[in-house]
Amino acid sequence: MQLILVNQSNYGSFEIPTLPAGYSWKRDINGNVIGTLTISAIDNDDIYHEASQPIYIQNVPNTFISSGTLTSNTVWCGTITLTGSITVPEGITLMVNPGTVVKFPPSSSLIVNGQLNANGCTFTSTGSETPGSWGTITLSGSGSCYSIIQNTTIVYGTEIDIINTDGVMIQNCAILNSSMYGINFSGTGYFEEGNSAYGNTIENSNIYHALIVQNGAMVILKGNTIKKSNLNHRGSGIYISGQATIEQNDISGFDWGIGDVWGSYVDAGWVGYEGWNNRITNCNTGINIYRESYCYFGDMSNPGERNNSIHDNISYNAAIGSSYPTYPSWLWAEYNWWDDTTKYYKSEAGTAYFWFPLRNDPWSAIPLPSIKQNTGKQVANNNISSNTLSMQNKSVNASILSQNLDGNSNNSVIDLTSYDQFDSLNIGLNLKKNKKNSEAKDFFISFLKKHPDNQAAYVLLYHSADKNTTSEIINYFNSLSKQA
Repeated sequence: MQLILVNQSNYGSFEIPTLPAGYSWKRDINGNVIGTLTISAIDNDDIYHEASQPIYIQNVPNTFISSGTLTSNTVWCGTITLTGSITVPEGITLMVNPGTVVKFPPSSSLIVNGQLNANGCTFTSTGSETPGSWGTITLSGSGSCYSIIQNTTIVYGTEIDIINTDGVMIQNCAILNSSMYGINFSGTGYFEEGNSAYGNTIENSNIYHALIVQNGAMVILKGNTIKKSNLNHRGSGIYISGQATIEQNDISGFDWGIGDVWGSYVDAGWVGYEGWNNRITNCNTGINIYRESYCYFGDMSNPGERNNSIHDNISYNAAIGSSYPTYPSWLWAEYNWWDDTTKYYKSEAGTAYFWFPLRNDPWSAIPLPSIKQNTGKQVANNNISSNTLSMQNKSVNASILSQNLDGNSNNSVIDLTSYDQFDSLNIGLNLKKNKKNSEAKDFFISFLKKHPDNQAAYVLLYHSADKNTTSEIINYFNSLSKQA
């Protein structure tokens, strides 16, 4: 139904207001907007009268297109039924107003190289209510920097792609029944800051990775609820092969809750205020780290019951080097909650420090997501009991500080020199956390002059790249010997 408010003039005629240009009005064959004029009144006998008449309104601009490339700034409102893909070129803005429903036919997509501002709307399919019934929402290139999708429902599509751009925010959205991914962040433009996903719900029974950060992307992922509804153990809740700050996400039902792989860097430290951080449960492996990746999980500098909760995962709560076991990877875990049957795996080349496990679950008052439980056999290899992790201070024996679980030996001693190197990297990490990448770059280069075999430092130096430091970091890596 289309409602048009008309105003009575002083002379008894009616004035029709200017109608919005971007609305998909129903039109006749001559392009006139079709409406209905209804007039009502009460006569002298207190009897109500009403009469309606179709009207045809001329000269309403028709800038709406149902497929192709936008040529001017456009506003969508009402129900928009597309006939094919829409491209928003660089320099053009598409605004999708609250209450708008945009329907996509099969294989069609919204490609945004300009600006997208979508708020309180719905993106769905023209008919089929099955995952993958339409294509993607893709924001790509510098022209799409600082686009916003918020308070929006995105359902039955393939995925959302955020490619080689910065400052994009996806906030308080429901991304449901996608066929491939939830949101894929790939690459960066190094313009200002990274992209972000805040407070979204990503839920599906068949989705692969829910959130992806790859190809150098820099992303903040905060307050998202990420759930596989039937616990079929495919993909990751959050898959990182770039760098990400991960806070207060609730993840369940995946093969990996968080996958930190291929030279990536994950910061899941203290959230900065009283409360809780991430929860990972009912996955096959809670945290999976491999191939020269660095994961910082929990924060020693602000102790208390406000960090991560990793528990009741089927095979392992944490695995370091489960793939590519000859390559080093690192887990630094402080002030986290682990359940009473904590299970860990660490390859011979892996490094893991577990400091001060919490005695209470910071998520204890928050119900677990309702999902169908998997009845598969639990893997109990390479277990460490919670008693092993009950450390009271850092002056404990080095064999307890770092667990070496390669399947061939038990708690192997790592000398304190290695620990001191690992611990001192926190100086550079704190610089990165405070967005001081230039200072962090200088620190890691200086550190590597003294410790050229410390591979963690190379990974962290790589992830100190931004628009100001990239060229110097590239020159540094190019200056290294072939062996290095």
